[in-house]
Amino acid sequence: MCHATRQGTSIFYSLRYPRLVEVIDVLRGVMAEEAGRRQGLVAKQ
Repeated sequence: MCHATRQGTSIFYSLRYPRLVEVIDVLRGVMAEEAGRRQGLVAKQ
């Protein structure tokens, strides 16, 4: 998923699939919604 490029003594990493950033953002939103839902369930008990 990552690509490493060496330049001298430095190594640079980049994503092979930049769309992964979008996927991670969507998953972060789903997890936040689920956490909020669970928090609401705990508060009601």
